[in-house]
Amino acid sequence: MTALLFIRHGQTDGNKQGIAYGQEVDGPLNEVGIAQVQAAAQALPAGIDEILSSPMKRALQTAEILNGNLGLPISTRDDLKELSYGRLGGMTWDEIAAETGDPDIRIKDTSSAYDYRAFGGESAEDVRVRVRGFIDFAKNEHSGKTVLITTHGGILEAAKSLYSPGEITEAVNAEVFRVEI
Repeated sequence: MTALLFIRHGQTDGNKQGIAYGQEVDGPLNEVGIAQVQAAAQALPAGIDEILSSPMKRALQTAEILNGNLGLPISTRDDLKELSYGRLGGMTWDEIAAETGDPDIRIKDTSSAYDYRAFGGESAEDVRVRVRGFIDFAKNEHSGKTVLITTHGGILEAAKSLYSPGEITEAVNAEVFRVEI
């Protein structure tokens, strides 16, 4: 059996300010985010064999902190990047609601029912397809291993929608979601 431990990056200033970063904006963890990841590192199970990360700064910084006591190589994968909001990336949720004319857009976003294709971004199904492809890759290339995956809220929520339907909640910073395949 292969165990995939998806973990969302720690808090960034953009998260704190209610900004939808997406792939369009990147930045480092803030002090709270670093502390969140350090706490998560203390709770990691033993036996992690590999670390895969989104190449985005906030996820890679999370991987580096988590790797502090593990000493494993970190490999990056583009399919672990955050969802794309297109031209909405970098806006606050209030600005996105005004731009889309949808006052419930934040709820749709956190419940994986969004579609940002009209704005040059991705739909929830696009992201689920990407996550399914990543999981197929992990099954084939990391069979029988425990893999730590540092990624983003949109990817974590897509994994939840695939493996825990009906229990989808907004991914919080430094949250871990375990998938066994």
